Amino acid sequence: MHDTALAIGEIFFAQYWRGSYSVVVELGSYDVNGSLRRFQPEGCRWVGLDIECGPAVDVCIKPGAPLPLKRESVDVVLASSVFEHDEAFWQTFEELCRITRAGGLIYINAPSNGWYHRYPQDCWRFYPDSARALEKWARSKGMEITLIESFVADRSGDVWNDFVAIFGKGNANHFNAVDYIYARVPCRNVTRIGDASVLHHTEATQDMDLLRDRASSIRDLREAEGMDLAERDLLEAELRRLRRSNNGAPANSRPRLFTTHGTVLYVDPTSGELRHGGIDQSPRNAFFLSADSTGRIVHETAGDLRQTICLPHRSHAIGRAEGGEPQEPTFFEITRVRRNWFALKATGRFLCAEPDGRVTLSRELCQAWERFLITDAILGTDSA
Repeated sequence: MHDTALAIGEIFFAQYWRGSYSVVVELGSYDVNGSLRRFQPEGCRWVGLDIECGPAVDVCIKPGAPLPLKRESVDVVLASSVFEHDEAFWQTFEELCRITRAGGLIYINAPSNGWYHRYPQDCWRFYPDSARALEKWARSKGMEITLIESFVADRSGDVWNDFVAIFGKGNANHFNAVDYIYARVPCRNVTRIGDASVLHHTEATQDMDLLRDRASSIRDLREAEGMDLAERDLLEAELRRLRRSNNGAPANSRPRLFTTHGTVLYVDPTSGELRHGGIDQSPRNAFFLSADSTGRIVHETAGDLRQTICLPHRSHAIGRAEGGEPQEPTFFEITRVRRNWFALKATGRFLCAEPDGRVTLSRELCQAWERFLITDAILGTDSA
């Protein structure tokens, strides 16, 4: 049993169990990587049914045969990760309704997507309207069955989106005052007792949303990489031009940091914040000092070099910090990414030149905006 099937089953017992209940029947109880029996309420009788004998199975049954239980003898019936394997699940649902007492509950959890898994066959997947269809089928057979709630749950660690439906037998008024599971589970396409509308309605499945988001991310990365390469080539050409205009001598013995935006790092003289801006408009007051494979950014002011600290939301020269922020300077690991472009990493995150001009130590991945050109790689010797 996968992660969300177990988690939602536990919530079902927390939300729906009544002190007057005493008998639980679980259809498809064979313990495969977990069983709902772990949530058995104290003092109740639990009977596990399955077509194969094994762990957590009390009675082996024959596929398609009537269940070996009397009419209206059970308070709560469970069928989790079962209906997708049942060739005629609607007939099985009729049997579950038959054995449930008036005032009792029927809990269904079945996949709305996921792997083809044959135990011993895999026949069905369930969409949101399946619950209303089952309710209609049971009523056509003369049974007083009411859908209390249904939804399709978002996935967690595994690939499954669970279709969940809870039915009550008997007078529908007995089931109006309930604490719905859907309010505690990320989900979509919710139906409730006494409400013809669909809450959290969406035509797209979560698989579609994830595929769309992944395709968008890939497209954005490709576009960014194409812009990144073009901008880096232009910036490197401009710095070579500066080198020629200086007769091969570096304009300053201390290297500066240029970004893939075609900007340069500097410290704002008023706020002390480390930022990036246009090459011609930005003060020449932030430099990168390195030794071997480590380095740090310093701020030159009034002839002195002031250390800088880089944080997830902003970076600044030490001495201009807001109250409560740490004052230890940031030292970076230097990694060559492409030709003369480098990534700067500290405390597990990469330095980033944000589109709004901020410089942050905030990225887990090194992409276009986390790459820097160290000027002494082109102006003067390639010491990096």
